[in-house]
Amino acid sequence: MEDLRSYGHVISTVYRKAVVQMQRMGACSGKHADCPWNALIENLPVEDFVITADNQIDAQPGDLVEVAIQASSFHHAVLLGYILPLAGLVIGAIGGVLFASWVGIPAYRDLCGGMAAGCGLAVALLLIRSAGKRYHPRYMIVRHVTANLSGCLSQGCRGAADILKEEG
Repeated sequence: MEDLRSYGHVISTVYRKAVVQMQRMGACSGKHADCPWNALIENLPVEDFVITADNQIDAQPGDLVEVAIQASSFHHAVLLGYILPLAGLVIGAIGGVLFASWVGIPAYRDLCGGMAAGCGLAVALLLIRSAGKRYHPRYMIVRHVTANLSGCLSQGCRGAADILKEEG
């Protein structure tokens, strides 16, 4: 399975780790002109986020680097974020309808199904919150794109060493 890759700027380094500022992207890279998603994503605001990546190539603050995340880590995140809530809704709705029929109140099947679907979604979101605290994708800097861009790129530079020390 191929790793997913994106670009970011190194903010700071500590030991063999680097704090990298990246931009959150949509599902489409927008690199091909005939993509139907370009019209949808061109006006979306760009969100910056900061990650901690393994720095085996000794990137320095200010470097533009290519960062990889293992595809399996990405797929686990997709499973948590999209499939689990959908499963909670569907299982809850079906369970609520079956429960109403089993108890003998078929007139309230839809109401029971809707309420159980909401409960199933709530349980799924609680599971996601719990799993999200333990989920840490592994980012790795794989190559330099450019070296030593001038200065720090955002206010996120301060405290980056503290982020690395906390993650150990």
